[in-house]
This record gives sequence, C-alpha cells and structure tokens, in this order.
Amino acid sequence: MAGLMIGSVTSSGLSWDRFGRKKAFLFLTWVHFVAAFAAAFVPSVFVFLALRMVLTSSCVGFFASACVMSMEVVSSRRRTLAGMVLMFGWSAGMFMLVIAAFLIRDWQTLQLVLVIPLAIVAVTYIWLFPESPRWLLSKGRFSEADAIFKTMAKVNKRELPEKMLMADLCRAESSDSNDDTQLRRKSHQQSADQRSKCPKALSVPSVAPKAAHILKHCGCKISRFFLPFLFPVLIG
Repeated sequence: MAGLMIGSVTSSGLSWDRFGRKKAFLFLTWVHFVAAFAAAFVPSVFVFLALRMVLTSSCVGFFASACVMSMEVVSSRRRTLAGMVLMFGWSAGMFMLVIAAFLIRDWQTLQLVLVIPLAIVAVTYIWLFPESPRWLLSKGRFSEADAIFKTMAKVNKRELPEKMLMADLCRAESSDSNDDTQLRRKSHQQSADQRSKCPKALSVPSVAPKAAHILKHCGCKISRFFLPFLFPVLIG
C-alpha cells in the first residue's frame, strides 16, 4: 500500500508531458523489472518488502501511462472499449498469477518466472511501443506523428488520404494565417498571440480536433496495433 501511495504521487503526468509517454513508460518498466528481478535474491524480508514497494510504485506509473497511451491512439468513440481491454488484461494477469503460484511453490522460482514476460516487454518495447501521436502533435513534431498515423492505417488496412496528414494540415493552417499574423503583430506584441500562430507550437485545442479526425480514418483493431498496450498490463 505504501508503494501504491508513493507511485500515485511520483508517477504524475508531468513527466509524461515533458519527456513523452514512451520514455516514461519504458523508464518505469525498467525500474519495475530491476526491482522484481532483485527481489528474488534478497537476503532479508525487510529488503524484500522495500523492493516490493519500489516495484508497486513503478507499476502504478507504467499502468497509468499505458492507459493514457491507449486513450490517445484511438478515436473518442472507442475509448470505452480500449479501457475495457486494459482492465481485462489486468484481471487476466491476476488470474495467471494464481495459477503460477499454485504450480510453483518456491517463492524465488515464482518471482523469476514472473519476471520473464516483464523482461520481454522491457527489451522489445523499445522498438514496438510507439510514441503517442497526440503528444507529438502538441510538441510540434508533425512528421513523427504522420509516420505513426501511417503505420496505424497500414496495420488496420485503412486508406489514409495524403491531404489528411497532420503536417500538411498544420502547414496549410500556418500559411493561411500568415497575413493575419502580420497584421496582428503590428497592433499586438503579446507573446501569447505569436505562439498561437507559430506552426511549431500549435496549441492543444487547435491540434486535438485534427488528431481525432485522423484517428477515425486510421481505425483500431484490438488484435493488432492495440495489442502492445494490453501486454504490459497483463504481466503487471
């Protein structure tokens, strides 16, 4: 319970917003993996409990980041389904833990067996886990977001029109607003107005509707693109 409390405070969304969902997820996954692996070789119960506290606090963080990611890679009408799939993964993982504990009576062996899928996630998700396209858009990294949108459309066997790509939409918006920007700069020197017209730092309200529109055309098959978000919850 102490680990849950600490994880709820330290694993806040501030780090995800600053460094990205993927980096925060991978960092917390590696912390979780190291703590879980070390717990199998501890010399005393007090060290074991301390490592379990670290393990639990990191679990809160990467589960929350997986939830955020799953909400950001689907359209709004599929978010309920995405949340249900994540919670199904958590329930299935707890069920598998009971079976593993029944079959493996030695606690150290059980701890190492449970670390195996976590090790797979910690290594393979460096390449398999995508960054959130919505977060990339909020940071002005349009080309990277477009690449993820194209991958989503390809995996789900959807056609994504070129004119719908986020980089093109934002460039068009920027070029259309150039005249207004020049007039506004003559009469207003406020930094907020300048930032709102800057193509590299579009505000979240201006980006979110476009991202939601593109996600509707990308599709979301749970068995394909969405599966990576289920697995870490399953072994959590």
